[in-house]
Amino acid sequence: MFDNWDRIKLKDLLEVPIRNGLTKPTAVRGEGVRMVGMKEIFAYDRIGNIEMDRVPVNEKELTSCRLSSGDLLFARQSLVLEGAGKCSIVIDAPEDTVFESHLIRLRVNADRILPKFVYYYFKSPTGRNAIMSLVEQVAAAGIRGKELIELEIPVPPMKDQERIVKILEDFDIKIEIDEQIKDNLYGQALARYKHDFEEVVEGSTNRMLGEVTNQLSDRVGENGKYTVLSAINTGILKPSDEYFTKRVYSKDTKKYIVVNTGNFAYNPARVNIGSIGINDLGYIGCVSPVYVVFSVAYEYQSFFKFYFRSKRFGEECVTRASGSVRQTLNYKDFSQISIAYPKKEKADAFNRYWINVKEQMDHYDAEIGKLREIRDLLNSELIR
Repeated sequence: MFDNWDRIKLKDLLEVPIRNGLTKPTAVRGEGVRMVGMKEIFAYDRIGNIEMDRVPVNEKELTSCRLSSGDLLFARQSLVLEGAGKCSIVIDAPEDTVFESHLIRLRVNADRILPKFVYYYFKSPTGRNAIMSLVEQVAAAGIRGKELIELEIPVPPMKDQERIVKILEDFDIKIEIDEQIKDNLYGQALARYKHDFEEVVEGSTNRMLGEVTNQLSDRVGENGKYTVLSAINTGILKPSDEYFTKRVYSKDTKKYIVVNTGNFAYNPARVNIGSIGINDLGYIGCVSPVYVVFSVAYEYQSFFKFYFRSKRFGEECVTRASGSVRQTLNYKDFSQISIAYPKKEKADAFNRYWINVKEQMDHYDAEIGKLREIRDLLNSELIR
């Protein structure tokens, strides 16, 4: 099948010249047109109608940096080597959308090569290796557009491109449907939390977090062997090796703090941006000694899971964090936060409800994992 595929340099397949995006500092963001940034590139492979920053642009900027369906975006830089050159594709641009300066836009001539085929090529092991060959040629973890377009890529007959794209995209569409179902399930749970504990507070009592949490400090020690976890700013605990593309924790974890299932942990220097979560992974983990680990009553675990992601808790963290350069929130200050503490029966009802919802979400997570595995295996066989 591969014998009749041409190999053509990207620069000879372009519809318009490649370009970098716009520089828009945080201070000017808030209103205007949508702008795809690094966070969207690393969060989404297929970019459609998603939430993103808005920025003011003039007519010249909009004309030169407007995104269209089929545009390919590459991360020029990354904090880690493996992230440089990460490729995403614009599936839909329902309104004026531009892109930021850390990204490279590549728009191919769809009469010669399908944009989605190019996207899947760069998702294949062969395409990724081609990108990594560029990253290794520069001092920092990054790629240059002028080198990117010198790459030769396979160009099969159009019927082969269409067939390959159809096979692989069917998996991506199913994955997106499952992700949407998961989002809807979580959205329903969030709505119930807000109704039960923010809008209706009858029966609640004012309590300090120090009264209803218990700080823990058990260490891993000589014989313990636990997965190292990190609190990320989406409000969850996740295995560090799954979140970071390189090892960020110590080889010696004897002094790390044990996090049993149902316990919470937070990074004192990042809790103000949401780096706090519950260990609901189904196994015991551990976290860096700089973390704060604590437990709550079992019936209240789900209530606190949602409370720690609430706007009110975030505001309390900002108010109470100390330090002029890098603000931190130690357990002493954390324990002084006052909350509306619900009755046990009400918290327990929500706990049982959330456990059921999470089981459904875990089912879809498992299905998504299998779909991705099959898709990636097929990609490695279909594109070389």
